[in-house]
Amino acid sequence: MTVSRTIIIMTMLAARPLAAGPQPGGATVELTVPDYRVATIGGVDYVEIPGGEFLLLEQGRPKVPYFVQRFEYPAGYLIQDVVLQEQSEHKTVTGLKLPAVVLDTAAQSPRPLTPGRYPLKQFDWFTKSSPGGPTTLFIAVYPFQYEPETQTAWFCNRYRFEVRSVLSAVVLRAIFFERSEYEPGDTVRILVELTNSGPPATIQLVGSVQSRTVPPSVSTLPKIRVAGLGTDSTVALIWPTAGLAAGDYDIEVTARDENGTLLGCRQDLLSLGTAAVTIEEFTAVPQYFKLGDEIAFTLTYRNGGSKPLSGECALRIVDGTFTALDTAIPFTGLQPGAAEIGRFFWHTGPARKGAVYTATALVRGVGVAPAVRQLLLSTNRPPAARFTVTPESPSAGQEVSFDASGSTDADGTIARYEWRFGDGASTTGQQGQHHYQVPGTYEVILTVTDNEGGTGTAAQLVEVK
Repeated sequence: MTVSRTIIIMTMLAARPLAAGPQPGGATVELTVPDYRVATIGGVDYVEIPGGEFLLLEQGRPKVPYFVQRFEYPAGYLIQDVVLQEQSEHKTVTGLKLPAVVLDTAAQSPRPLTPGRYPLKQFDWFTKSSPGGPTTLFIAVYPFQYEPETQTAWFCNRYRFEVRSVLSAVVLRAIFFERSEYEPGDTVRILVELTNSGPPATIQLVGSVQSRTVPPSVSTLPKIRVAGLGTDSTVALIWPTAGLAAGDYDIEVTARDENGTLLGCRQDLLSLGTAAVTIEEFTAVPQYFKLGDEIAFTLTYRNGGSKPLSGECALRIVDGTFTALDTAIPFTGLQPGAAEIGRFFWHTGPARKGAVYTATALVRGVGVAPAVRQLLLSTNRPPAARFTVTPESPSAGQEVSFDASGSTDADGTIARYEWRFGDGASTTGQQGQHHYQVPGTYEVILTVTDNEGGTGTAAQLVEVK
C-alpha cells in the first residue's frame, strides 16, 4: 500500500465506529458496505457510499467511492496478513457517467477519463498501534468499480476476511533520528527503540528507504541481528546518503523473529537538505498613484536552501482593517539557488484618495520560515522634512535657530511644522528658536505634515558646549 493512499484513508478514521474485536489468531471478520447513492448534476453522475470516501489518487480516473472499516485487537497482538476469503456477487449497473478525478487544475478541460476498469484491486489494509496499547486494523475495500468506455459499474457490498495475527512480547516502540536536519552525503543513524516483556529474544531489524520523487527510488538497509534482547534497548541502523539528492524520504523499519514472524513496523519521514527562502526585491510601479491607475508589483524570491522548494508567493493590500487585494501564485520545484519572479496587478479604481495602503509580499514554502517584505502605497506622496541649525555647536544658554524652509512636498504644500528639541521643549512653525541651559547632546526632530495629511520626519543631533 502506498503512502499517499494511507493519507487519504486516514482522513475519515475519526468518524468510523469500531467493529467488535475479533479473536486473535486466524480469525475471520466480515465487512458490509452500505448501498451507494447517485446524484445527477449537469448530466454527470456523482456516486457516494454513506460513511465512505472518494478514491482521489490518479488524474483522469473516475471519481469512485471506497469504504473503510476498523477492527480492534488487544495489546501485544500483531497483524501478519489479511486474506480475502469470500465476497458477494457483483451487481452490474449501466448508463452511469462519472466525473474524472482532477489533481492538476491546469490540465485539459473537460477532463477525459482514462480507459479501463478502475480500480482493479479489491482491498487494502494497514494497522495502527501505540506502544503497550491495542492494535487497530483498518481494511479499505473498493466495492465500486467503473469502466468509462461502456459506462458500466460493478458493486459488491459483503466481504469476509481471514486476519492472521500473533502474540508478541517484543514491541518496536519507535524510530527517531539523532538530528533534525541532514545534508546529502551525511550518514544518518536511525535509532530503533525496542522493549521486551518476555524472556531474552533474538530478532532481526530491516530498514527500507523510499524517496518521494516520481518515480520513487527504494533502497534496503543492511539487516541487523539483535541477540539476547532484554527489557529495553536502542539499536542504530546506518543509512549512508552519499550520492542521493536532497528531498523527502520515507523510512520504514520492521522487526521479525528468527522464524520471519513480523513483530512490529514503524515509519517516519526524513528530509535531506535544508529549506530557506528569501525575497530579494519587492517593487510597486507607481508607488504613489492616481485613482484608477493600475499598479504593477514585482516580487523576486530565491531558494536559499539545499533542496527543491514548493509553496506560494502572495500579495495582500490592506487599508487599516479593509483588505483591498489578497492573492497568491503557487510555485513547485524551485531548485536550490534558483530565483523566480512573481507579478501581480492592482487596479486602484476602488481606492480612497489620501488613504495609505500597506502592501505585504509573503513567500511561503513547505517546511520553511516565510519571507516578508512591505511597501506603503498612497495617492499622496509624503513630504520630505529638512532643516538647518544655527549655530551648529552652540554654548549653553545661547540662542539656537532652527529653519525648516528646505522641506518640500512634491504633490502639494506643507501645512504644519512641529519641532521637538530633545530636552522636553517643543514648538511649531517653519522657524523656531530655543535655548539649551545644560551642556550635552540633544536629538532635534522635525515633523512636517502636508495638505493631505501625509507626514515626513527628519532628525539631527545638536551638541551643546
